[in-house]
Amino acid sequence: MGSLRKLVVFALIAVTRAQGNATETKPEDWEADQCDCYLTDGIEPEYYTQHRFWDFRNLGEYAEIPDTIAGENASAEADVTSKYFKKKEWEELLVHSKLEQPKKSRHSCFLSIRFLGRVRGAPGACMAMFTYVPADEIKNVQEADMEILTREDYDRVHYTNHPGYSIEGEVYPKATRNTTLPDGLKWNEWVEHRMDWTPNQSIWYANGKQVANISFQVPRDPSLMIFNTWGDGGVWTQNMTMGEEAYMEMQWLQLLYNTSETSDKRKRHNAGPKGRFLRKRGDENVCRMKSNIERL
Repeated sequence: MGSLRKLVVFALIAVTRAQGNATETKPEDWEADQCDCYLTDGIEPEYYTQHRFWDFRNLGEYAEIPDTIAGENASAEADVTSKYFKKKEWEELLVHSKLEQPKKSRHSCFLSIRFLGRVRGAPGACMAMFTYVPADEIKNVQEADMEILTREDYDRVHYTNHPGYSIEGEVYPKATRNTTLPDGLKWNEWVEHRMDWTPNQSIWYANGKQVANISFQVPRDPSLMIFNTWGDGGVWTQNMTMGEEAYMEMQWLQLLYNTSETSDKRKRHNAGPKGRFLRKRGDENVCRMKSNIERL
């Protein structure tokens, strides 16, 4: 179980060590004054007011192996294990420790997130990307997620709008899509994963191709956005051999989002038909987001 306790730590540090040998075009990090709003492509295009892009490919100064986290409950209480994540840009945007009470006004209120990443390592781990609204009861959980299990085939991915089951153990088939990646893609190789959380549905893409969409119990309240890699030896992840490891690696991360704070401040005549999306005005400079980003 010692290796399992370190999985989340490896997920954070591996970001800075990802090899830049992929052929994908680097997304452009726009200046703040270039775009008034952002428009996604896909089966449900939406406008967003906020954009962030992080490039993790040239951060050699932060590459190091962190100290081992010891103790059964120490992982949940641990601070970040790289000084990179203590930079101001991470402290100000939707990033919270376990001991910190996040401000609801900074939560995402619908989003489109994409990253160039891969998962590698021994069976017994789960890599997850998900929106999350905490709840005391399973029935009240709001979560849209993508999960990759290192015990499964390299093209197998799980997409779910949680809860996927009831407290009595009843499974909700409409909440989950268990799919394979298109075009021979494998999650242990570099893939651009994308998730769009909209009012009507959660939609997932791989290298620009839609792989799943779920309209059943779509999250509705402002949410946190979380990445983690974990394992507990249970039924879902199964057991990892002592001394083995698993990693989630990222080359870059891009986020389009609206916040509950900006939604509340928007005048009603600017709101789109779903209330919390912005309508495009004639004087706005719109940047359109694709698998390879381009300007309108």
